[in-house]
Amino acid sequence: MKQHSDHDGQWFIFKGDQHRGPYQTDEMVNLFALGVIGHKDLVWKEGGGTWLPFADQTIFKDLIFKEQVQIDEKPPASSPESIEVANQHDHLLRSASDVDIELPPLPDEVSMAIDHVAIHDEQINSSHVEEDHASQVPDLPPQHQHDINLDEDKTSPNINFESSIIEEPTKPWLKISAGIAAGFVLVATIVWFTQFSLQTYDLIGLEAADVEQFNQVIIDHKSAHIVRMTKDSNVIWAAVPGVLEGEAFLKLASVPGRVLSTDSVEIMSQGELVQGLVPFKRFEFVQTTNWIRGEYTYELAVKPKGTTARLASMLSAYPWFKSMGWVQFNSRGYVFQGRLSFYEGSANKFNADLQEFREKIWDSLSKPLQYRLEKYETLSQMAKKLDELWHQRLDVAVTWRAFKKYDEGYARDIAPVLQSLILDSMDQATKLEEQSPMLSRLYREIEESAKQLGEVASLLSAESKAIRQYRRSDKTRMKARFTELYEPLKLKIDQRLSSLKKDIEDLKTNYNSSL
Repeated sequence: MKQHSDHDGQWFIFKGDQHRGPYQTDEMVNLFALGVIGHKDLVWKEGGGTWLPFADQTIFKDLIFKEQVQIDEKPPASSPESIEVANQHDHLLRSASDVDIELPPLPDEVSMAIDHVAIHDEQINSSHVEEDHASQVPDLPPQHQHDINLDEDKTSPNINFESSIIEEPTKPWLKISAGIAAGFVLVATIVWFTQFSLQTYDLIGLEAADVEQFNQVIIDHKSAHIVRMTKDSNVIWAAVPGVLEGEAFLKLASVPGRVLSTDSVEIMSQGELVQGLVPFKRFEFVQTTNWIRGEYTYELAVKPKGTTARLASMLSAYPWFKSMGWVQFNSRGYVFQGRLSFYEGSANKFNADLQEFREKIWDSLSKPLQYRLEKYETLSQMAKKLDELWHQRLDVAVTWRAFKKYDEGYARDIAPVLQSLILDSMDQATKLEEQSPMLSRLYREIEESAKQLGEVASLLSAESKAIRQYRRSDKTRMKARFTELYEPLKLKIDQRLSSLKKDIEDLKTNYNSSL
């Protein structure tokens, strides 16, 4: 087949649901001749262009279909070229007959047999020449036959694989050699296509927009690389520019505060990039991996290997070769970094879900502290109300009967709250004894503080009513007694409140810093 230098390039085939390639132009022609490529199979040339059926590509129209027409249109037997060849043949025969060659004498019987055969052959030839002179061209000399055979195109798409083998009947060993070669080529072709099929993956589970971006890496070279997670959440696709060969390592780490979890997620996977295939790499993680909706950072590291990498590594030792981009690209490892998302719906919906998740997490983290804080705040309010109620009755007291209203107010406004606080704290402490002994002790402290406040209220009531007539000195003495009983307990409650508020603020600061 004629070679066209302007048609050289890398070709890719989209057959069924697989990409195949790259191929040179002559390889594409051979695949068409073998029937691997059909007229309607989509092909594309690297560096530009669009996917078109094989028969619609201009290059193959010029290279195969038009050549086929030219080969089939041979000149008829009556053309001027054929007549000229025939005249040359007659001229050679006449020239040969004019030359007399002396031969050694033959025996009489042999001479008679030769003469008889010659006369018989002459009669047969003369009859055939008279009948077919108008439609047949005489046999050409060997050199002319050789010239015409050179014009036959053994690589034409119309010639099948078996007819492309040149056979010589006089040499049987050539048939055997050709058969062995044909079998070897057939086995190699089957193995090659099997490996190609096994090592070429489909972009399954990706959105249409993601598939388009993957094609841009290969066809339009608009992106340096691309990494996407599939819908089934255990497969990640990666595409890198160029066709690489080496080991690939993929590391994923959750972005702090951008996943629906309080724990960090970090996963690694390893794979191979194979030379000569479409550079799509499929990283599959185990099904038990607990993928959490959110955003992740990835690091795709490629370590070159193979013959090309070894050659580049040797050349990198020399300063002149070290600066070459090809040597740098294939002799050292390179890393692709980026960020990918795994969640359903739009980014706004995910942000709303993330905010709701953060509020729930904060509630769950701060709930134990908030619950105890609320109880100490209630206890502090009851202590303050007790202080106000007792001093109010002391200021107007003339006799012990003034503190009867103190008893009534305590029974109505303070005692029920303290009783509820004590019972609830006892219940929480009992539940947490085995699960969290430390937290159980904290609830026991609330229970004890509430009981102590009730005891202070009872002592004040009894001692206040023990004085029958109140003088100024009696009131001063009772105020000192109140301070003695009340202030230590009130200080303890206030300290617990301050400590809990500080713990909550620290927890909130740490939680926000992790977002």
